[in-house]
Amino acid sequence: MSVLLKVGVINAIPDDIHFPTLTVNQTIKFALRNKVPREREEHLEEKQQYVQHTKDNILGALGIGHTVKTKVGNEFIRGVSGGERKRVSLAEMMAGQVSSTDTCRDLNTS
Repeated sequence: MSVLLKVGVINAIPDDIHFPTLTVNQTIKFALRNKVPREREEHLEEKQQYVQHTKDNILGALGIGHTVKTKVGNEFIRGVSGGERKRVSLAEMMAGQVSSTDTCRDLNTS
């Protein structure tokens, strides 16, 4: 049996450049607040609801939901691990690409 899957490609730069003193939660919320679509599903009419729902879906899909209260950090400020920092970068890029909650819903089921 064949299954059709939506596939998206993101070109990630090798350097993870973030505000090291922000938490993972603050970083992703900042990225999402800058790209809230005008048309959203009915249960996500408020911008804050959309941001929270999408943030939870993206972090859950990338397996870094447990890091929301941890600083992102850098080589001078202790924060998430290197692999988790790379996933924060991907989450930030995904937040900029998300145009609807369907995209996030698909991420959780794949």
